[in-house]
Amino acid sequence: MLGHSRYPFRLFELPKSRSFRGLAKALEDAVSTSGARWIIPGDEQSVALLQFLRLRRNVAGLSPGSMAVIEASLGNPCFFDACLLKSNTLRLASKLGIKVPRGFTVTSVGEAVARADDLGFPVFLKESFSWAGLGVVSCPDPISVRQAYIVKAKKRTMLPIRDLFRSLLGRHWYPTGTSIDIQSPISGQVVMFCGIAARGHLMGGICATQLECAYPQGPSTAVRICHEPEIAAAAEKMVVALGYSGFISFDFIKPEVGGEPVLIECNARPVPIAHLGARVGVDLGVLLAEYLSTGVLPAKQICSQRTLEIILFPASLRPWPGLQGMCRDIPFDDPALIEFQLAMHPDLALAA
Repeated sequence: MLGHSRYPFRLFELPKSRSFRGLAKALEDAVSTSGARWIIPGDEQSVALLQFLRLRRNVAGLSPGSMAVIEASLGNPCFFDACLLKSNTLRLASKLGIKVPRGFTVTSVGEAVARADDLGFPVFLKESFSWAGLGVVSCPDPISVRQAYIVKAKKRTMLPIRDLFRSLLGRHWYPTGTSIDIQSPISGQVVMFCGIAARGHLMGGICATQLECAYPQGPSTAVRICHEPEIAAAAEKMVVALGYSGFISFDFIKPEVGGEPVLIECNARPVPIAHLGARVGVDLGVLLAEYLSTGVLPAKQICSQRTLEIILFPASLRPWPGLQGMCRDIPFDDPALIEFQLAMHPDLALAA
């Protein structure tokens, strides 16, 4: 989608092959040509690739300068798994005293059913490496747990052979066969935290309560930007422990009747609310630019003290009868991006 925006001043083509060697060469060309000092991954695949290149610096073939940019952009490699894999995220959070869902990592269909029974139904069956709710299955009974686990297990039966070929082709940077968890659901509102960090220091962030979503357990389409002190404090605790650098987001469930927010997952990248901080006095892009130009970190986390209800782009292009009066995030100054979304989703109708 970013390729259709008018804002990028230069676009670099990636090779058709997913070999890490070709991707590393394309990244080398982009960094050396642009003089980039920071890399911002746009999705989980980009996060996984950058982490792979950092951990295998001796075979990546990148110059010392490009490797230094990757290192500055990611943070402590000791905690890469906790940034990318849900199971590892929750284990770290639990050690830090942050509340997480009751759950277990399971390795067989029998264990999955037994653990689900221990937790009590309904439960969620989750893949540790997934995004946008795509690896999550809601299971109301033992039969559905068994069926969901078998479907995921079938995908793993050929993994040893496939992984051998992927390694030979240089495609083994992409995580496969990651752990499967059984978790109890948490009743309450989804609250996201999105921030920018450097060297384990959280410079600033915004919270957003989910008002509407694209589908169950899916991405938000409408949110309320707000300040949630407990959630901001928990996010800062995670960033410090991770030694993290870059944009980062955490998803929490805020219980309906009091209680401590529950951490669900981490996204080591910007999320669709990242740019909205500018509307509530916490411009995350400006914070990053100031850090890169001065090397100075804010003394404390900068948080919003204002509230804003807004329908997110591109859902904002669709009429929302139930959300009349809310702000709409529509980039009218970027018509090519709007046209691209309307072409991709003919069902959208440009809001007045």
